[in-house]
Amino acid sequence: MKSYQNKSDAIKITIMLFILAAAMLFAAEFGAAQVKLSDIVKVVSGREIASNIETILFKVRLPRIITGVLVGGLLSVCGCLMQAILKNRMADPSVMGISGGAALGATFVIVTGLDYSLSFIGFSGRFVGAVLGASITFVFIMTVAFTAGKRGQSSTSSTLLAGIAVSSFTSAMITVLMALNKEDMERAYMWMLGSLSSSSVSKSLLLVVMTIIFIPIILFIAPQIDILKLGSTTASTYGINSNRLMCIVLTISSILIAVCVADCGIIGFVGLIVPHIVSFAGIKRMRTKILMCLICGGLLVLIADTIARTIIAPSELPVGAITSLIGAPYFIVQLLKSREVRK
Repeated sequence: MKSYQNKSDAIKITIMLFILAAAMLFAAEFGAAQVKLSDIVKVVSGREIASNIETILFKVRLPRIITGVLVGGLLSVCGCLMQAILKNRMADPSVMGISGGAALGATFVIVTGLDYSLSFIGFSGRFVGAVLGASITFVFIMTVAFTAGKRGQSSTSSTLLAGIAVSSFTSAMITVLMALNKEDMERAYMWMLGSLSSSSVSKSLLLVVMTIIFIPIILFIAPQIDILKLGSTTASTYGINSNRLMCIVLTISSILIAVCVADCGIIGFVGLIVPHIVSFAGIKRMRTKILMCLICGGLLVLIADTIARTIIAPSELPVGAITSLIGAPYFIVQLLKSREVRK
């Protein structure tokens, strides 16, 4: 039975990889400037193409595609981890307040005019501000969670409540900053909605490095998360420290969320709906779910971004608006279902 399950999961992952590859080719072809499929084939086969087409593909389209796939995949993985570790099917990367902290840091940099003065090695000032904001927020949340927990230990409820409280605070602070600096309101607002328009080679490489470093670590501890889902008592019999494991998972998730939000703003609901879709596909084991979330999350953001940049070309919509149009109704449906279950 286990062998059959492994084979079935491998087939599903292979199919999704082929679909993702096809979607990446499709995304490279469409945009404000049309690129022929034959030119993309020439690039893949190593043949020369016109310099302007090469610039579009390698300087604009490819970094944006890689960024979208990795951001979507990493946010989905973080959502999957948080739903498992916090034992809450409605949890997603924003529930911890890390996204809000990153947004507050970036907004502060934008409205104070530090956006360009802090720029270095291809990273904008808002990128630096977002990472710092996320880091400070995470430290604060974990401090509150440990203080509120029993015997100086964090708990899922105290961590979740601390994240919700901090998220509300950061949202209010962002509103105040935008109201006091109306000339920068549009820039800050568009960034908060999420966009891949500022994607670059350096940012794509950073995401690749983060993926290479942290995904193997997550896959390594995935079996422990499977056991933890059975309860803290059961986990302790297997020698698993539930509080330490939760801290490791939330730390990794916060780092990945900070980089994703700093890179392209807040792209909502991806971390919520993708783990549910993967669960509907009949995938149970955490290790396989992580891989599927990485692929399906990347596919979702890639499709949303392709729609965002082509539907009103040469202008474009924020990709976060597209994912929210998909995710918000889904969130409401899940809330109604959970209410029916409680009855």
